[in-house]
Amino acid sequence: MLTSLILGLVQGITEFLPVSSSGHLKIFGALLHRDLEGSLTFDIMLHVGTLAAVIVVYHKDIWELICNFFGMVKDVCTGKGFGIKEHPYRRLLVMLLVASIPALIGGLLIKDYVEQIPVWAVGICLFVTAGLMFWSDRMPQGNKKATELTVKNSLITGVFQLFALLPGISRSGSTIVGATTQKVKREDAVRFSFLLSLIAVGGAAILDVPDVVKEVQNGGAGALGGYIIGMLVAAVSGFFAIKFLIAMAKKAKLSVFGYYCVAMGLFALIFGLATHC
Repeated sequence: MLTSLILGLVQGITEFLPVSSSGHLKIFGALLHRDLEGSLTFDIMLHVGTLAAVIVVYHKDIWELICNFFGMVKDVCTGKGFGIKEHPYRRLLVMLLVASIPALIGGLLIKDYVEQIPVWAVGICLFVTAGLMFWSDRMPQGNKKATELTVKNSLITGVFQLFALLPGISRSGSTIVGATTQKVKREDAVRFSFLLSLIAVGGAAILDVPDVVKEVQNGGAGALGGYIIGMLVAAVSGFFAIKFLIAMAKKAKLSVFGYYCVAMGLFALIFGLATHC
């Protein structure tokens, strides 16, 4: 129960704050000489918890996206077209899908290699995240809304997300920076980043479902109570992490996370080189 609580807390906070959840799991796993990622069933439930946090914070946007999806399907079937120009949320939905393409292709190609990345390399990736945070605060405030992104804007943001496949490079941080480079308002960049996470994190979870089913059939879901605790803690901590990041982004104070990433990256680099891991 205690382990589930701690991992749920780590997942909820680091999944959304720009400090890299995968990087932290890699570092602390090596430090404690154990695999902190746990069973696939537990991983999926933690991700469900973090997705729940996004749904609660952005429930209005998500409801609009769902309604507009079915509206778009209806219009396409009746020959009226996609209606992207007339309906901002249809445009947002399409742009979210476009932004997901680079990470989807990259994930299929390099997933196995990414899992083998050493701890010292995670430290270097954390330096990259720190650089992104410092850069973000120095960029001028844009005036573009998330519902006004073009295909080019979305693809560039998606390329930033692609680099976040590497442990140590924050998914939320890289996509926020990617969107702000396209003149998107900081608050809307955060909004686009977290709505994009529904596809990125949810899609990764769905791909693991067959392996989860096998694990459950083999008796790997015995600690269901602990799993539920982890999921709930991830949801609650993730909710507050999102709210905190929105506030910090508005004030252009993401460099706070940059300093943290520098410190953690330095630790990971030294520890990884010293222990050859």
